[in-house]
Amino acid sequence: MSLKNIETLSLNPHFFKHMIICFLSGYGKPCDLKLIFMVLPILLYAPSRKKLASAKSTSRLESLFRAQVEVDGKIKLSGKTRLSGFMSRYKMLQPATKKTIIILHNQGLISINGRYIVTNKTVSYKDYSIFISSWMKAAYYLGVVFSKSTEDHITYFLGVE
Repeated sequence: MSLKNIETLSLNPHFFKHMIICFLSGYGKPCDLKLIFMVLPILLYAPSRKKLASAKSTSRLESLFRAQVEVDGKIKLSGKTRLSGFMSRYKMLQPATKKTIIILHNQGLISINGRYIVTNKTVSYKDYSIFISSWMKAAYYLGVVFSKSTEDHITYFLGVE
């Protein structure tokens, strides 16, 4: 199998569409298009996906993605250790995200109004098979977590310009 075929299988926009729909279902309101491009780089990184799969509806960006370090008996938050390499994945996955948005729109699953995306079909991660439900649960809770922050806060936290 060629490298191109392996890349096509691993970066499948038809699989990604399910993650984006679950994200939008968790987000629960019109979502800025810019935020959609941050979804796949987080979900395709195993440590962040694992953390999101165990998230709660009260979780926030800081509580999920900053590691707690104890220094002199005091707990302090360190850097975004669970998002290591985010910017390189962000840049690499932009074409796949664009393809996914096109597929979602062509299938009538999302509407694009200016710079906002709205899901036309709310789903539950529980509707998916056991093999991918943890991926969809992570996507859903990423939407929940993002919905609690402003776009400016998210882009600053993730270092996206």
